[in-house]
Amino acid sequence: MAIQVNEEAGSPTESWTWEKGIAARRVLRCAWADRITAFNEQIALVYPYLPTSSLFVLRGTIDAVPARQSQGATADLASYEKALLTLDYGIPEDGQPPGGVDPAEFATESLQVAGEFVTLDASGYIWFGDLKPLSGDESPGRMMKTLEYRYTRKNVSIIPSAVLSLVGSVNSAALTPSTPGMSALTFQPETLLYQPPIMSRRLTSVGASLWDLDFRFVYRPNFDTETGVARGWNYFWRSSKSNYDQIARWISETSGEAVRPYPPKNFLQILL
Repeated sequence: MAIQVNEEAGSPTESWTWEKGIAARRVLRCAWADRITAFNEQIALVYPYLPTSSLFVLRGTIDAVPARQSQGATADLASYEKALLTLDYGIPEDGQPPGGVDPAEFATESLQVAGEFVTLDASGYIWFGDLKPLSGDESPGRMMKTLEYRYTRKNVSIIPSAVLSLVGSVNSAALTPSTPGMSALTFQPETLLYQPPIMSRRLTSVGASLWDLDFRFVYRPNFDTETGVARGWNYFWRSSKSNYDQIARWISETSGEAVRPYPPKNFLQILL
């Protein structure tokens, strides 16, 4: 599942001094196993309650939640379920992100427009001039509109099981890219096919093992020629109707429902 981070009650707190100006502190709770990934994601962001103030994370600590302590696998180690992230925000001396570098990336998005040329069945078409049907070697082609949507999560400490189990499925609900410039684009249900991801492992200077997860989705709307509604991957071109129609692999004996070639799944299990 995607990393879940919740703000604690009583957070945030804000303060002000003549020397430093405005400052703030937030306390966030997350799963113990996700603490490094959550911390890396948060330090890339400015203080969310005053987004125009350019308050950056200047210091942070990670504490185990004592109430969840249990004996670990070895006698000298403890096991925890939850962690508390304390983030102190302030204005750097030069007004830039700490260290004079750009904020760390935790996710990127990209789009690549493409098209797929498909050969159609000649039997469903005639020549306009003399109304004669097309012969088998005169099959027309049709350009199918597609694009590739890529979403990359960076600095992930643990790979969710859904990263692999969702391969070959389509989105069960509409999705909108999080990038502001892409906010007008919405992928309607079953129009995104999840491709095998690219997973790259890195070792950091502090010894942490982190992953970059590159998720790839192929968009195929298959718009209904009469209504303009996006039908998606489970609809195929039917020459006799000059439109897209749904097909099934079989009818389930238990539910009586059609089993579709591409099962709809919840992609929010892997997307932030």
